[in-house]
Amino acid sequence: SPIGNTFVVAYTEVISASDTDILQRRYDKDGVLLEELAVTIDTDDATQPSIAERSGVFLIAWKNEGSVASANRIKARKRISTTGVLGTVFDVSALTASAETSPDVGATEESVTRPFLVVWQQFALV
Repeated sequence: SPIGNTFVVAYTEVISASDTDILQRRYDKDGVLLEELAVTIDTDDATQPSIAERSGVFLIAWKNEGSVASANRIKARKRISTTGVLGTVFDVSALTASAETSPDVGATEESVTRPFLVVWQQFALV
């Protein structure tokens, strides 16, 4: 996601065989790394990050796999580009007995109160 003369990427980092986290990096227009922030650091597996930007605010969503199947859900976190402040991690999807995967974040200029939309795939667990 571009902002000004910089761009931001979110990616999965493998910590161990049973732990992955989401990190975010900001680069200048020449590809020089300006900063790196941890979006998630916990014992759950966090994968499949998606990111969008609107008016200097980024929303990063990801697939979170907890220690039990019912803890698998889509989570997200906001980041303000000018201050680098990260918001609180929140659940995007409801806790259900389903497999939730492949989150995708979009931003719109049409709505001030709801500038982001997150979609994902959901499969019933049998």
